[in-house]
Amino acid sequence: MKFIRNAIGSGEPNDLSGGRVNQGRIRMTRYLKLSVSVCLGVFITGLVQNLALPAMVKVRPAMVQTKRMTSREVEQLVGNRTRAVVVALRDRDMKALSSFVHPKKGVRFSPSAYVNPQSDIVFTQTQVKNLFTIQKRYAWGESDGSGASIRLTPKQYFSQFLYQRDYLKSPKIAFNQVIGEGNTVNNVLEIYPQGIFVEYYVPGRDKTIDYRDWSSLRVVFEEFNHEWYVVGLIHDGWSI
Repeated sequence: MKFIRNAIGSGEPNDLSGGRVNQGRIRMTRYLKLSVSVCLGVFITGLVQNLALPAMVKVRPAMVQTKRMTSREVEQLVGNRTRAVVVALRDRDMKALSSFVHPKKGVRFSPSAYVNPQSDIVFTQTQVKNLFTIQKRYAWGESDGSGASIRLTPKQYFSQFLYQRDYLKSPKIAFNQVIGEGNTVNNVLEIYPQGIFVEYYVPGRDKTIDYRDWSSLRVVFEEFNHEWYVVGLIHDGWSI
């Protein structure tokens, strides 16, 4: 009896079945604690990843953007070259003009500030060299405002759009900057993200229409084999 009282009074397990129960409870408690810790860790990890992912997606475009050249840099690179291109246009010297055309991409002719790769015509170096011998009427795009198709021979297009003013006498020349701004979207930087451009601007002369008869010629260049070639010739002016 004394042995039994001491065993009960001590609060220790007095048989094998009671020991197994307590040990089971201890294991269960440890398991639950471990499970909660694991679940909490997984939840926190997933939360951090979800929060970090949008930030990574937003930063990525900025990482691939190239630095845009300054006006001074562009002038030093293609200032004289652009003037030679404009001289060739004024003189209708297609052989000289073709020497500046991109050997792989050719040159795209755009009748308005909005460059349309689907409809604007692209000619190769060889085609430009013989351009004025072609009598075919091409669809060069659509007229701003009316939307009518521009169907002209190369010579007619040069006179009515590409070189409609004497741009060599332009009082304003801008390098990688736009001067003339009308009501047509100018997407030159979007279409030519790796390019640089020079604008020859002739201001309007007609006071009765608030001098909206201004005209611009933009010459777009891209680099190829360490040289800058013409990939775009853009006419711009006020449109209705």
